[in-house]
Amino acid sequence: MNPSEHEVRQRCNIEGWNRNRATLAFQTPNPMPRSAIRHYLTSPHPAVVGVRLFLAAVFLLYGLVKMTGGQFVYDWTQQTFTRNGPNGHLIIWYFFGYSRVYGTFIGLCEIVPALMLLWPRTALLGTAILFGVAVNVAVMDFAFNVPPGATWSVVFYAALCAGLLWHERARLLGAFFSVQEEAVA
Repeated sequence: MNPSEHEVRQRCNIEGWNRNRATLAFQTPNPMPRSAIRHYLTSPHPAVVGVRLFLAAVFLLYGLVKMTGGQFVYDWTQQTFTRNGPNGHLIIWYFFGYSRVYGTFIGLCEIVPALMLLWPRTALLGTAILFGVAVNVAVMDFAFNVPPGATWSVVFYAALCAGLLWHERARLLGAFFSVQEEAVA
């Protein structure tokens, strides 16, 4: 049994996409905003919600550690460095720790997008920002010989962010491109 045109339109609106025109513009099916808790409890993709919550928790923790001075070293009198020394990754911590303001800035760059993941309206932007942060950290980890456990953890977080961006690729592309069907006379 073929669904009627009304049923097809209704199903498309429930899914949130306007399929009558070939657009990438996202349309909200319900004019009333949904609370974040209701969204997470009724989401059609629980794995996406789980990944968002996991990444929010991880980056909130990392950001708070940086904000409280627990990661970067602020006392330069403790260490001397040699070019081929075994502790190349400590150079990063001492360098970022040289300026308390910069360490705080890095912490905020992790905390704010992590909080954005908790709300559906800002989750895509938060994911995009955290993807950039995670890729940057991964490149520094590889370049400065950070221990493999930490390096591969951040690569995993970047891959999770990439997966979320891939899941929302139509919305992401819709922010930059608008594809419309030409009118047929």
